[in-house]
Amino acid sequence: MAINNEIKKNITKERIAVRASFLISIFNEIKTDRGLEDFVKINYAILHDVVYSYFIDAERHKFFHSIGAMKKYKISAYTTKWIIKLRPIYFDIDSPNDIDSTELILLNEIFALKVGLAISEIPVEVINPRLIDKATYTFHYRHTTEDMLSLWYKTLGSSSELEIYG
Repeated sequence: MAINNEIKKNITKERIAVRASFLISIFNEIKTDRGLEDFVKINYAILHDVVYSYFIDAERHKFFHSIGAMKKYKISAYTTKWIIKLRPIYFDIDSPNDIDSTELILLNEIFALKVGLAISEIPVEVINPRLIDKATYTFHYRHTTEDMLSLWYKTLGSSSELEIYG
């Protein structure tokens, strides 16, 4: 019980609001760039759970490893994990013919990837679209772990000048 209280005391409403605003800004960017303003929405209660769950994981990691801050790749991994798991984006369409269903099915994974890349400071523009497709497919259909995601973001971040994307 004392461990949970120690972990939770660092999770404030302000920290949650700042992180949620960051995620909403990326969601709005995706929605606008893809012309999906009329089709997709974000569930704010689920988004809150994404952010809160991330902070619980992050604070637990820092507590048990006795560290003050996590590296950006670990932050990306934990955030990606919770977006993929809780899926805060949903779509509202009248007919399946209204829009490309594959894009909608993988929209939470695209969102998770863009958030993870932004946190890791990896520009999405330099990544081969084929790698993005493989990543979103993996996020949706395969089991991922925080360690795998952290290593993946770290590899991408350290390989940015080697042009090995894709």
